[in-house]
Amino acid sequence: MLLPALLAVLASILVSRRLAGESVYTRTLARRGVRLERGRDIDLLNHLPVGEVMDTEPVVLDAGESLDSASERLWRARLHGAPVVTAGGRLAGVLSVHDLQGAGQAGMPGSTPVGEVATREPLTAFPDDSLADALRQMGARDVARLPVVARDDPGRLVGVLYRTDVARVYTLALARRTALRQRASEVQLDALSGVATEAVVIAPGAAAAGRTIAEVPWPREAVVASVRRGERLLLPRGDTRLEPGDELSAVVDGEAARRAVRRLCREPLSPDPER
Repeated sequence: MLLPALLAVLASILVSRRLAGESVYTRTLARRGVRLERGRDIDLLNHLPVGEVMDTEPVVLDAGESLDSASERLWRARLHGAPVVTAGGRLAGVLSVHDLQGAGQAGMPGSTPVGEVATREPLTAFPDDSLADALRQMGARDVARLPVVARDDPGRLVGVLYRTDVARVYTLALARRTALRQRASEVQLDALSGVATEAVVIAPGAAAAGRTIAEVPWPREAVVASVRRGERLLLPRGDTRLEPGDELSAVVDGEAARRAVRRLCREPLSPDPER
């Protein structure tokens, strides 16, 4: 039978995790030098939404699938667990290594449906939750993943947040924060009284529409801080392509820079964007 053999391997993974001194949700970050108890790290994660980080095409198990099949799929995907959905696509629970262990110890056959073993009513997150809040939930239950559900329909699975994704996005956000600080220093944001934040929606046909941030001739006295696309908050990079309807937030130094940003986001490209 496939289930007992896979359970033995998965159990060894659990033992190795328990022997480590740190919790599941902090260990991956700790390997990268991130200690979440530091206020500045929590502050950074407070500004990152789950929806920007989650896996939108996760491995999903069917409630009617056998334990043998589910165990093999988890093993092949190198996962410790996955969300379980009904035939109608509704979130029914989560199947974890712990659940598989319990089924094996109870003598359940490998043909047992996943839905009979999965943990029901699992912890979940919403796409607009902050990563900091999601990580606190992970730490409270010592879980490595959170199903992400639609806020207006909590039974509809829209993704899964994994701890490894948190480590990846933290590295990206840290680099972005460093770049912003360096740019802010260049225009002396902390010292000049004319500094302000400008929020503007990109219009169809505008100079910025359809172009990457690097391709738009922003004035030197402006820094693109964030881009909101619907419910998603994007961390802008040079290769981030702007679309009509995006709400762009920029830090600007002076009225001339403010006008230039507005023109680039609302009007076609002019020969001199700083006139």
